[in-house]
Amino acid sequence: LQTLELKLEEYKRDHPDGAANSGLLTRELAVCQPQVQGASNALFFPCGASQDFVFDRHLSRRDGILDDAENLSQVVEDFDAVMLIERWVGKADGWIHWLYTYRSIAKTFSQSNPDYASHINMLKSTVHKLKELHTFVLSCLQDAVVKQFQALLEQKNKDQAWNEERLWAIIKILDKLFVIDVLKDMKPSLNNDYSSWRRGLQAL
Repeated sequence: LQTLELKLEEYKRDHPDGAANSGLLTRELAVCQPQVQGASNALFFPCGASQDFVFDRHLSRRDGILDDAENLSQVVEDFDAVMLIERWVGKADGWIHWLYTYRSIAKTFSQSNPDYASHINMLKSTVHKLKELHTFVLSCLQDAVVKQFQALLEQKNKDQAWNEERLWAIIKILDKLFVIDVLKDMKPSLNNDYSSWRRGLQAL
């Protein structure tokens, strides 16, 4: 974090006209407390942004100095989008874990003398989780995929360069959603429990 602060101070000294704009990045840097990871002492940020993204993508001379508010606002937009998608990725990981570790409840039910009311009551929590999963997938698709592609199209129409980290974040969440879809369909325990719940409803 000290390295980033020094670079920001250097930027303000060398480019006084852009000093005010650089202040917009303060809130982004504040939430990214860097840590040292691995034997290589690589610097990483728990919020999902690398040092390269936080500084080079914001104020780097290789991309041109971002003194105008329009360019800087695009960079802040990209940064916010990456962190938004990373939050969805974290939630998706939780659902992947639940799907992968799910074990059937219906296997314990008696088939010779079924108590459908009891079965429905026991499966109620599973069905509720499936409804939550359905809501999650729809919300995630809208927020982390559809809106992101719409934003990228707007940037393209303005002849703005797409941010590589943002593209990779979208790819990551699409991969998570694909895994969720595959696990949901391939888990026989989950499908059997849902079928048992439906049979119970029909019997009652």
